[in-house]
Amino acid sequence: MGLVNEIDELRVYRVIQTCQLRNAPNVSEGSRIKDAPDFTVGDLFAVCHVKPSALEGSDNGPYLSLSNAYGWLFERKHNSAMSVRMPLERGLFAYKVSNKGVGLALRAHPTNRDEPELKFGYSHGLSAEETALGQVLYPHDHVVWGDARVTFEGVTYVRVQGTTGWLFSRRGENNVLVECVDADEVKRLSNPNGVGENQLALVDVRSDAIAIAGNAPGYAVHVPNEVVPEMLPLRDLRAMAKRHGLRESFFNQTSWVVSFVKDLGAGETGRVDVYYTTGTIGVTLRHHRELVRTQGFYPRCGIREVELLFKNPRDANVRGGYKRRRQHDGPFGNGNAVRTMGVYVENSSDTYADDEEMKLRGELRGLDGAMDDLRKQRESLVSLLRETEGSSRRGALLRMRRENEMREAAAKELAVQSKGSRWTIVNAMRDSHPALVQSLEANFTNVEHVALTERAFFVSRANGRCLFRGIHPDRAEEYFIGSIGSSGNTVPYYAMASDGRHFARHCSGASSWNGGDDDERFSELCADPNRAVARVAFGDPGSWFIVFENGRWEAKGVPDRMVDFVHANGSSPTEVSLGEDDTYFVRMTNGEFDFSLPRSCATVCRELANKGHALKNVALSPTNTTFGWLIRYE
Repeated sequence: MGLVNEIDELRVYRVIQTCQLRNAPNVSEGSRIKDAPDFTVGDLFAVCHVKPSALEGSDNGPYLSLSNAYGWLFERKHNSAMSVRMPLERGLFAYKVSNKGVGLALRAHPTNRDEPELKFGYSHGLSAEETALGQVLYPHDHVVWGDARVTFEGVTYVRVQGTTGWLFSRRGENNVLVECVDADEVKRLSNPNGVGENQLALVDVRSDAIAIAGNAPGYAVHVPNEVVPEMLPLRDLRAMAKRHGLRESFFNQTSWVVSFVKDLGAGETGRVDVYYTTGTIGVTLRHHRELVRTQGFYPRCGIREVELLFKNPRDANVRGGYKRRRQHDGPFGNGNAVRTMGVYVENSSDTYADDEEMKLRGELRGLDGAMDDLRKQRESLVSLLRETEGSSRRGALLRMRRENEMREAAAKELAVQSKGSRWTIVNAMRDSHPALVQSLEANFTNVEHVALTERAFFVSRANGRCLFRGIHPDRAEEYFIGSIGSSGNTVPYYAMASDGRHFARHCSGASSWNGGDDDERFSELCADPNRAVARVAFGDPGSWFIVFENGRWEAKGVPDRMVDFVHANGSSPTEVSLGEDDTYFVRMTNGEFDFSLPRSCATVCRELANKGHALKNVALSPTNTTFGWLIRYE
C-alpha cells in the first residue's frame, strides 16, 4: 500500500539509481534544477517532508523534500525504484572533531563529498562569497552533539543537534570524528549476554548471530537488527543516575524499560522506571512502616524531568504527573474534578465521568496543551543551543587559527635559523675540487662552513672535524691538524683569498689573520678585544667584509648595491660571500637575501627561490668565480 498522508519527519534515503533534483514534487524533465549536482548510486540524502502522489494509482513518488530546502527527489519513477529508506538512529550522541589544523565543515546531507552544493548553507543562485558566509566549520577537538545518525559502508553520519547539517566519522583512512563514550557504558555494553569477563560477544549485524572470542582486544557492542529511537538516551540516563546515587536494578531491551532504585532514608526507598523510547516515567515509593506503595506516572518526559525525579523521587512539581487511581477511589479527586491525562474538568458528575466523548475531548485538550508547551520549549532550547554553540565554535575557531599561525610562524623561524640540508655545485668543481665534492656528498647535514679558492678549499663540521686542501702547511699544522680530536668548544673556521690573505680560528678560540701588507684596518679590527669576529669574506682585489658576533659589520671595496641592501634591511648579516667582478651573496638574520652572481649560478638561485626553497649561503671562489661556487639551501 502506498503512502496516503503527508509526513513531516527526518528521514534518510540512499540512491540506487542516479537522480536529478526537481524544483517541484514531480518527475517531469521540465522541473529539473539546472546546474544542480546529480545524486549518484550510493549517495545519501536527508529529507524533512514526504509527500504522496496526487494522482490515485500513480507509479511515481512518494516525493521527498530535501532538508536543506534545495529541491525534491522521489522514491519511484515510472514504477522503477530510485531510492530506498535507510535505518535512522535517534538519540543524543557526543562526538569530538579529530582533524588537526583543518576542522570539519558541516554538510547539508549525510556525505563526505566536498562539492560546494553539498556544504551546509548552500542555496541555488547564491554567489560563492554568499555561500561561504552560510557554511559552518567545527574546529579540531571541538565537541558536537548529534540527535540522529546513520551508518553506511563503514562511515557514520551524525546530524548536529539544533541544525539540519551533518558531519561524518571517516574520510578515506582517516577518522575525523570520534564518538565520546563513557568507559563504564562501554564495559557494560561489551558484555550484554552475560559472557565471561575475558570474553567478548562478537555480533554479526546482518544475521544477529553471536560468536564468542576469548581474550579479543577492544570492545564489541551488540547491535540489534532494528534500530529503536530513544527519546531518553540510555547513556545519559545511566550517567545521570550514577551522579544522583541511584542503582540500576532492571533492564529489558524487549520492553524498552530501565529501572533504578534510590534509598530515601528512614526505611523508605524509591524505584524509578524509565520507558526510554516513549519518555514515560513511573515512580514507586515504598513506605517501610506502613507497608504500602504510592505510584505516580509522568508521560512525555524530557531530560530535565528525569533530572528532577532522579534528584528527588517525591517531587510533586514535575510537569504532567498524576497518581495511579486506587480501586476504592471514584472518578473524582479533590473538589469533585475528574483527572484525565493531567487535566481537571471542574463540576463533573458520574454521568459525565462515564461519557466517552467527554473523556476523549479532555484527553485531546490535554494533548494539545502539552504539544504547545513542548513546541515552545523546543524553540527556546534550539535558540539557546544555537547561541551557545555559536559562541563556543567561534572561540574554538579563534584558538585553531592562532595555533595554525603559531605553527606557521615556528616553521618559518625554523627555516630561517636552519643551516640548510641541501646543496648544489657548478660541475667544474668536480674536476677542480674532487675531494671537496666527495666529502660533501658523503654527509652534508653537519657542515658548518665551506671556503674555497681556485686551488684550495676548507670544510668544517659541527663535531670539530675539518677537511682542507691547498692551505699553507704552516697554518694547517698550527690551526687545523692539531684541532682534530681537540676538546675545544669552537668549530674551526677559515676564510681565504688567492693572494694569501686569510682569517683562521682554532677550536680553542684563538685566531690568526693576514689582511695584506698595506691593510692596517683589517688587522686592527681582528685584534680589537671588544669585537669577536664571526664571519669574514675576501674578494679580489683587496676587498673584504667582516661580520662581528654582536651583529655589527665593516667592509672595504664591496659593491655599493650590497651595502645599500644591508643598510635597508635593518637586521644583521649572517652569511656573506664575495667573488670577482663585483659578484656577491648576502643573507640577513631575518631570512632575506640579495645576490649578484655569475649567470649560471644566478639562474639556479632564482629557480630554487621560485620553488619556495630558502637560500642559506652561496660559497664563491674569489677568483675564477664562474667555475667555482656552491649553493646551500633548505
